[in-house]
Amino acid sequence: MEVIRKSGQQDSVASQPSKRNVSQQTLSLRHSPDGPSKVPSRENEEDRTHGKRRSTTTTTSAARGGGGGGGAAAADDDRSSSASNVDDRSSVYRAPFIRSLFSKTPPKLNFVGDGQKVRPLPTEIQKLLRWKISAVTPLIVLRCLVRSGFKVTLEDDEEWLGFWGYLQPPGFIAVHHYQKVNHFPGTYELARKDCLHRNVSRMRKLFGKEKFDFIPKTFILPDETSELKSAFRKFRRKRAWIVKPRASSNGRGIQMAVKWRDIPVDQMVIVQRYITRPHLINKKKFDLMVYVNVTSFNPLRIYLYTDGVARFASANYSHSAKGFHNHYIHITNYNAQNHSSESKTDELRQEVMRQHNWSMKSIFWHLKNEGIDCSLIWSQIVDLVIKTIISVEWGVCRRVEDQVKCRYSCHELLGFDILLDEDLKAWLIESAFFRVCLLGSQRTVGQGLSQPRWIHDSQYKGSTSCPKRFNFIRTKQLFAFE
Repeated sequence: MEVIRKSGQQDSVASQPSKRNVSQQTLSLRHSPDGPSKVPSRENEEDRTHGKRRSTTTTTSAARGGGGGGGAAAADDDRSSSASNVDDRSSVYRAPFIRSLFSKTPPKLNFVGDGQKVRPLPTEIQKLLRWKISAVTPLIVLRCLVRSGFKVTLEDDEEWLGFWGYLQPPGFIAVHHYQKVNHFPGTYELARKDCLHRNVSRMRKLFGKEKFDFIPKTFILPDETSELKSAFRKFRRKRAWIVKPRASSNGRGIQMAVKWRDIPVDQMVIVQRYITRPHLINKKKFDLMVYVNVTSFNPLRIYLYTDGVARFASANYSHSAKGFHNHYIHITNYNAQNHSSESKTDELRQEVMRQHNWSMKSIFWHLKNEGIDCSLIWSQIVDLVIKTIISVEWGVCRRVEDQVKCRYSCHELLGFDILLDEDLKAWLIESAFFRVCLLGSQRTVGQGLSQPRWIHDSQYKGSTSCPKRFNFIRTKQLFAFE
């Protein structure tokens, strides 16, 4: 198996006979030292879908080993058999593999965006592109996999290349070196609010408060009830608090508290100081969801996506006591705003979400027009992301060493929820496992499908579009990884 550079075109794949296992061939793709060759026609691509090779320097009949009539019949058969597998011709076809930027490194699979498809691969390679999903796999991820040439399954077998879901600690031991899973063992220490607070607090004690002063004051109940009560007595009604369950997401179970009777002291929750003076845009509160991809903890490799999502509250902000318990003023989560009184019908709900979700680039453009230096805000975001991940680095590395055969089999996609106060200081509200905060994209396989087995791209025509694949940009301020 070798990747050949075509003149004026992207990479394409040609099949070569080999004694090695086909799955090992897929993982050991190498660059061809040969020069540019002739660009294959569409007819050649269709033949290659069924594992047939065609010479670019000989005639079509010679390549097939038959006469003109037989070749025409074979072409007709190929077209009819590939019609059910290949999307319509209006799709933009991309190379199935992308050359690596580094020498002696195999190319990587090309995960394409909405309105695109990868060029068909030989049958013996295509049948290896299997991805195992679970009930929590986002539909937006599922659609991307299907467009990129994968078949997805829920079946329990070892014939998959990738998995998106949750693995219990024993499950990591069974992962082979050629398989990819979307979690590291132990990264729940970042996703759980109580664990996140403990890890950052430990680093604060080791290196000083000023180095890790990016999380609001937090108390874990019921363990720290006495400390919280002392804080209430000290500040009385000068400070507001927000109560959250330890391990929930999407705004579930959040409530505001001003008086002591508002605190559920007998429940397993965290109580966090509420930032009462956030930076506002159009009189509304907003927060930033920054997407971070960790591909390795040893060595530590962190990628930041340069364009995240800004989520707005649906009502004008006020920190007065009268509207303090109004979630549509203080909470920006999609689920909370989705059930607002302004969006009872599907049409109104979609309109509300379009108005109250901006891209992060749009936010920075707006702030720049106000004369604000956005580079200082971004540097704060980069700093708190690095320090937060470093706080769990040792524990995750220890678990990876004990439970994972190959450290490159895991990756972690996280969302960092960041709030800017009126002084433009960046505060980390929480970090969570990847969840897409765009309209209609939070649905999962368990919510949207019933007993899926093999899923083809034709099932998703006309469905909610998937944004362009995440093209994570290595942040220059991190480390010299290579």
